[in-house]
Amino acid sequence: MPFGRSISSAGLIDFTTEQVRYLTFGRVLDTTLAQTTFGLTPRYSTLQAFESFLARREVSVA
Repeated sequence: MPFGRSISSAGLIDFTTEQVRYLTFGRVLDTTLAQTTFGLTPRYSTLQAFESFLARREVSVA
């Protein structure tokens, strides 16, 4: 089962249909060009950003 549907079905967070679709199919961003061209380094990893999002909503996945 895709991630978006699994956490929505589990009742952890109340997602809209649009949000479930977004999480189900996800998005990918390659920051390699920004890193090599401008020396930009992302402040957070994907996992760290998601954990921060959950923490602000007071949701635990442990």
